[in-house]
Amino acid sequence: MYDNFRQLAYTHLLSLKKQLKDEKDHAVCLHLIVVILFYKNTNCIIHTPGKLVPSVISFLSSQISDDLKSKLWKCQDLINAHRMLSIKFTQNDSGTDFQQPQSTSDSFKCSSMESERVDEVIDTDKSKLILLIEDLKQLL
Repeated sequence: MYDNFRQLAYTHLLSLKKQLKDEKDHAVCLHLIVVILFYKNTNCIIHTPGKLVPSVISFLSSQISDDLKSKLWKCQDLINAHRMLSIKFTQNDSGTDFQQPQSTSDSFKCSSMESERVDEVIDTDKSKLILLIEDLKQLL
């Protein structure tokens, strides 16, 4: 019975690694990396939603190197920052409540200079994120 579990776990690990290799979404990559690290450090398979990735990183913190922990948290921070900068809101008529824009013409009412700055920050963070994800993949 134990051999069956080991074979299942190993097959699952290979499947996760293949999925990680083919994945383009950075948040999903981090999710897969954390799930793989969890398995490697606990010998347990975990199925967790993406919103719990920070909790799993916290759990793993005592079992992984400081360098790896730092990279995981940096990656998580960049993904959150990218997501927050990418979300575009407009004010409704009252000026107090925010809602998602109904069309692209309504989105993110600001000067073109501010818009260019936001795009520049997003591109910079995305470049950092790409390098960090590739580095994390190499550590697996």
